[in-house]
Amino acid sequence: MPEDITLWKDAIVAVPGLSLAYPVAGLTHLSIIALDFLLLSRITALKRVIS
Repeated sequence: MPEDITLWKDAIVAVPGLSLAYPVAGLTHLSIIALDFLLLSRITALKRVIS
């Protein structure tokens, strides 16, 4: 857990607010989350094959 959890709570509130206020920012957040999910799923599969 991060030591300064209040900063993370503020970010969790700010990101959806920005996404609603600026739709392009929302699309950017969704694309980054999707890219992150795809890369992480491939890396774990790759780790299983290598080890």
